Amino acid sequence: GTFEAGESDLTYPQRLIIARDNLYNKTRALGGNTVHVLHTINAARYEVPGIEQKIAFSGNAYACE
Repeated sequence: GTFEAGESDLTYPQRLIIARDNLYNKTRALGGNTVHVLHTINAARYEVPGIEQKIAFSGNAYACE
């Protein structure tokens, strides 16, 4: 899931939790209950002018018993 942090009033931990929840929700929508994260983009931890603050996870969703 991807969360683009345009709201400057959110803290970094809040943005990270939203990104994690988005990943979980998208995994559940695919019928999965486990995700193996393969790649993380985290440009939201530091305030860098001209860089979009983005947290993104990508991976494989699995339905585990």
